Amino acid sequence: MASPIPSAGLPTTLASNLTDFAGNVVNVISPYIPDAIKSNLFASSKLTQEMTKSWNWAAYSTLLIASIYVFDWGAKSRRDKRLRDFGSPPPLVPFKAPFGIDLAVYSLYRFFKFTFFELVNSWLEAVPGRTVEMRMFGTGLIFTDEPANIKAIMSTEWSSFGRGEVTKRIWGDMLGETQIFVVDGEDWHNSKERIKGHVMKMRSDDLEITEKHAQQLFKRFDVGKPIEVYDVADRYQLDVVSEVFFGESADSLTGHHPFRDPMETLHPINTARMLFGKNAYYVKDKYLAPKALKELNGYTSGIVDRAYARDLSKKSPEDYNMLDDLVSQKKSVKDIKDSMMTIMLGGKDPSAILIAWAIFLMGKYPNVMKKMQAEVARVSGDKPPSASDLKDMTYIRHVINETFRLYHPLGMNVRMALKDATLPIGGGKTGRDPVAVPKDTTIIYSLGGLQRRKDIYGDDALEFRPERWEGANINRWHFIPYNHGPRHCLGQKFGQQQMEYILARICQEYQEIRIPAGQPEQQIRIELNLKMAHPCMCEFVKKNKGN
Repeated sequence: MASPIPSAGLPTTLASNLTDFAGNVVNVISPYIPDAIKSNLFASSKLTQEMTKSWNWAAYSTLLIASIYVFDWGAKSRRDKRLRDFGSPPPLVPFKAPFGIDLAVYSLYRFFKFTFFELVNSWLEAVPGRTVEMRMFGTGLIFTDEPANIKAIMSTEWSSFGRGEVTKRIWGDMLGETQIFVVDGEDWHNSKERIKGHVMKMRSDDLEITEKHAQQLFKRFDVGKPIEVYDVADRYQLDVVSEVFFGESADSLTGHHPFRDPMETLHPINTARMLFGKNAYYVKDKYLAPKALKELNGYTSGIVDRAYARDLSKKSPEDYNMLDDLVSQKKSVKDIKDSMMTIMLGGKDPSAILIAWAIFLMGKYPNVMKKMQAEVARVSGDKPPSASDLKDMTYIRHVINETFRLYHPLGMNVRMALKDATLPIGGGKTGRDPVAVPKDTTIIYSLGGLQRRKDIYGDDALEFRPERWEGANINRWHFIPYNHGPRHCLGQKFGQQQMEYILARICQEYQEIRIPAGQPEQQIRIELNLKMAHPCMCEFVKKNKGN
């Protein structure tokens, strides 16, 4: 039987102060609160003499807090009635202070300690339907890692669940208001059509371009001392993607870059804002990080200006890169910039994150790297692998699959109910009833949690073991590297080839990867993607090819 959902375990002093404050406020405003909700409010109340001395303060706070609480109670009552009409609510994550203040503070505390991913997993493991609701300030977030629910969100009921207004309002300034990752409906369809012809095809010179930038990457590795891997992997992948799709490399391996660096500033800000839903509308990027936003817009505008200045008459349409194609179609500057953001995020981030994790794991498990090296030597020898060679490197694919399983870059995805909807499982006392999802409810489905479940992958589910993929017959809804349904990853072939190629080349160039002693235990940082929380320091030992 599942254990109760863990409550918000704030650090003792902080929890005590919050509870006392909440109790004091409740006592002051009690004459103004309907009897129907007093019992919930008074759960932690204590009246202090100091609170009642300042009647002006009490009057203002009474009016404000009572109004908010009554509004929240009214909204909850209306919501509960809607729930009863078409389903059951999921279990609620416990909180003690009014409006879930303690839960909000504790969630942020765990978020900035890089343990929010584990916190959510503990909630889901504690209930039979693997689905819970977290309520803060009148806003509800549903978390789930149940395959049937994920299937409904991605595929069978996908039109009921989209990015929603919250995602668009929070991420739109940074990513673009018509960018494929933040829009629904016709805007999503148009954004998809603008890019799919380029991201779904493989070009004859893709690996040639990749090898050119791999040589620059190896120069960064060949310094004879530990180097931070995620930083250079991210820069390398940006350089490849920008040259393949825009016709000019970002050359970010050479230093500061006006796309990558502002994005590193804006990502964590907007991720934290997502926890607060509509309440985050009023704290915008232009107030929190104006310099980063200006630098980002300046970079994309510069690329578009140079693209418009190019003489496309010297190229045949078959040789157009994505940017050339959009310019030739006379797409608006806004549409082109939004498409660029799609490519730079979708083509760069997931691959770079997985490459960094894979390199780290190759260093941590040297026997895995030896098996990879043996396979590459057997298939390609010393020459850079061809696309055909990569298809024969099954163990490298096993390594990528296992890295994807444990460290999915899109391990926590956000959707919003575009209308009143249901999820198949997670409601009621047994967790087997349908879950009612009112319109505008935010849902976070955890692929990272799903792919670590011991009831699916066995007792060793948290262990890195590429051999589990040998002859494996995994349910397609238990392992979801590139999403399923209409919103599946358009560039999955490109991304997969990029990862296979660079890991194979690393096996050819380096004898071993060493991880220095004394590094902190690696954790998961939640942003738009799931990333490494700490610097990933690795030393690359070059092969002696003279022997």
